[in-house]
Amino acid sequence: MDSGTSEPDTSVREPAIGTGGMFRSIAQALRDRGLNPHEFRWFGNDIDPLATACAAVNAITWDLGPKVAIWCGNSLTTEDGGVAKALTERSAVIRHRNSVVEQAQFEHKARHMLRTLDRLTEVAAA
Repeated sequence: MDSGTSEPDTSVREPAIGTGGMFRSIAQALRDRGLNPHEFRWFGNDIDPLATACAAVNAITWDLGPKVAIWCGNSLTTEDGGVAKALTERSAVIRHRNSVVEQAQFEHKARHMLRTLDRLTEVAAA
């Protein structure tokens, strides 16, 4: 990445990501320039499911941020390289995750309220 392409919100696209080594190098170059990889959009895919899974884990390990989409697909035979489908699936996963977190937070608050109610009834009974 040269200095002209390292503006925040720039997309980084790797159509044969493997395990993501190029992403790591770019992230390091950005950090060396005082830029935050979280401010960039990262798109990568590969035809190998295991390599793609490793790239997804590495994206977390290398702290690329929340704007990452990594998927398994063939860039040469898939319309738009599979980007649209990957982003649709990513959005669905994020919505599901948010729903699960919201439910967990609700259950935590409900348990807290029940414990408080138990304490109050114990004090009132005593």
